[in-house]
Amino acid sequence: IISLFEEQVIKTPNNVALLGEISSYTYLELHEFSNKIANFIFTKYGNRSKDPIIVRLERSNFNIAIVLGILKIGRSFIPVETSLTSNELSKIITQTKAQVIISEIVTDLEGFKSVTVLDLEEMIKGANSFNFNLEFSYNPLLTDIAYGICNRDGFIDSISHRSLMSSSV
Repeated sequence: IISLFEEQVIKTPNNVALLGEISSYTYLELHEFSNKIANFIFTKYGNRSKDPIIVRLERSNFNIAIVLGILKIGRSFIPVETSLTSNELSKIITQTKAQVIISEIVTDLEGFKSVTVLDLEEMIKGANSFNFNLEFSYNPLLTDIAYGICNRDGFIDSISHRSLMSSSV
């Protein structure tokens, strides 16, 4: 996915990649912003773990940049609904061994001691404070996990880069 995206950045850097109600991003802007997100996450957590990162956000253009940033550092992501109860989220954390949650609502996550909660707004500010644009060249194996699927009952399945590529090309 990352290599396909980066090919598109090279081919059409100034074309609109994301068009939202509030903002839009060209391929180059999305690439640069996702690199900043990758830098922020990598700087904070390094690559010491391949555990997935839970993404608990309302739909927005930021989600795409965050997902690309996560994939660029070789991690997988698990999108979850913002309406999950503490018990439902706790079950997913336990089943997936996730250590990081990115969320725009953090007050209801204060009781989760086994994970680090990244506030979306703070993460974006932190990512935008990077004055450099370090390129990540992680090339996943096709069998590496790209993302996980969960429902209110917990973790269901994981999707490899191969499966993701097959369904998106």
